[in-house]
Amino acid sequence: MKNKTFKSIFLATFFLLGFSVVSVLAQTPDAVVKELYKVHDQDLKSSDDQILNRENRKYIDKFFDKILADFIWKDLTTHIDEVGVLDFDPFYNAQDFQIKNLVIGKPKISGSKATVIVKFQNFEKRETLTYQLTKQKNVWKISDIKYADGSSLLGYFKEDAKQGR
Repeated sequence: MKNKTFKSIFLATFFLLGFSVVSVLAQTPDAVVKELYKVHDQDLKSSDDQILNRENRKYIDKFFDKILADFIWKDLTTHIDEVGVLDFDPFYNAQDFQIKNLVIGKPKISGSKATVIVKFQNFEKRETLTYQLTKQKNVWKISDIKYADGSSLLGYFKEDAKQGR
């Protein structure tokens, strides 16, 4: 009886510790970006957009900090019959794409800020996106996506807000 109880307690503790370690490891900046691309890839295969949809903010709030999440949500819900800021895929910086060789780099962390470089080939063009993340309440959130031409997702939203849209 004691042996069975000990085994049960040991196994329960082992699994709880294992899940805790996985949770901590999953909360690295690059893990957030990898999960974003995983969900986005599933969306593209199923034609069901879980991240950028008008029905709920679940994934928007999961992946993006409050400022960027609010901009994305406003764009999705106020530009229903017209083109808003998101007239392109912000994760590939393109309207049309055929992605190959996607590589998500290791994060560069400085305190509560991090950058993650994402490289891929879209058709014949090589692309580099720089994800900026901020750690809030021990959770990494994307605060901006910078594109190779110097523009950024947050910048597009701020410019749109200046124009009063």
